[in-house]
Parts: sequence; structure tokens; C-alpha cells
Amino acid sequence: LFGFASLHILSKRLYIRFAELYNSNPQVMVGFSIIYFLIFVVSMFFIFIKRMNKITNYIEEISQNLKIVSQGNMDINIPVRTKDELGTLAEDVNKMAFDLKEIMKRERQWENQKNNLITNLSHDLRTPLTSILGFLEIIQKGNYKDQESLQHYSEISLNKAKHLKES
Repeated sequence: LFGFASLHILSKRLYIRFAELYNSNPQVMVGFSIIYFLIFVVSMFFIFIKRMNKITNYIEEISQNLKIVSQGNMDINIPVRTKDELGTLAEDVNKMAFDLKEIMKRERQWENQKNNLITNLSHDLRTPLTSILGFLEIIQKGNYKDQESLQHYSEISLNKAKHLKES
């Protein structure tokens, strides 16, 4: 149709001649129809290829972002360009990366809390043990003045040991 309109605009005489030939000769009609059909098919082919390239580029972008996530980097955001399955996939990958990032953050907090607990427990156990060992060394070496001092050091060691047992 575009060809007819441009032919009519450019040369009215040429248009009339073509229209007469087209209407009077079936071979011209079939040939022209085949040419129009081929132009249509080629046009649709190029449109299809362009559309498929757009889709495959989007799939490749999603794939590259998944590789980034697999390497441990959760700071990705895939743009959601469509409402179809690929758009849903992009949304799901974004949500997965966000959720993994939050889980890793919580895991680090738990690890820090565990380390603090172990440090505090270790300190709480060592302090009474150090006192007990110090007093027992004094008793063992005989570095006490009288029986009353020995009794005093023994009581302190016993009380610290009992306190440690109850804790």
C-alpha cells in the first residue's frame, strides 16, 4: 500500500499505467503479490530477530547477575523490564539476593554473640581458678605464718571452688 501511495504521489501517469497492467495481467498481479508477501515475511523475520535479541540480552543480564550472586556479592538489582516470566525471574533473583544478604548479616551477628559468650565464660572461669591456684600454691610452699593463715587460705580456696561449681 505504501508503494501505491508513493507511486501515486510521485507520478500520476506511472500509477495509472501500473494499475492498468496490474488489473489486466494476472501474472503481474501474482508477481506483485508474491513480492509484497516476501517483503512482509522478511520484515516479520527482522522484527522477530530484533525481539529475540532483546529477550536473549535480558536473559544474559539476569545470568550475569546470578554469577555475581554466586560469587558472594549480594548487592545486585536486576531491573524488571517485563511482566512475563523473565520479569518474575528478575524479581525472584532480586528477592533471593536481598534475603541471602539479610541471612548473612544475622549469621555474622550470631557469630559475634557466640564469640563474646565464649570470651566472657572463659574470663568468668579463669578469675576464680587463678585465685584458687594462687592460694593453693601459698599453702603448698608453706608460705603462711601460722595455722590460722593456713585455715584462712584453705577457706578462701574452698569458697571460690564452691562458687565456681555453682556458676
